Amino acid sequence: MSQNMYHWEALRKQQVVDRKYAALKRLEEKKAEEEAARTEAAAREERERQERISARKAALQEQVKERDLTGIKKSYKQREEKSTGTSSSGDVKLYQQGNKSICVDVKM
Repeated sequence: MSQNMYHWEALRKQQVVDRKYAALKRLEEKKAEEEAARTEAAAREERERQERISARKAALQEQVKERDLTGIKKSYKQREEKSTGTSSSGDVKLYQQGNKSICVDVKM
């Protein structure tokens, strides 16, 4: 009978050890899954960030391509008029020659 008791006790101890290692294995698997999910999320966020940056660059390129140059010229003329302190009533003429510009007062 004592051999039977020893056998049952050994089986019980072995089951405790087996459950312990199974629990440790589950914990390691759970940590690995969490790390994989975290890595995947970081990669997805980086990819989305790169897509946003490239979309922003493409939108800026498109704006530059389709820019209305008449608006730029008007703005330049308006800035020149402001710097000379005159209005666009026709008393100041702006002449451009190459990269030089000359403001001439016209008095009649």
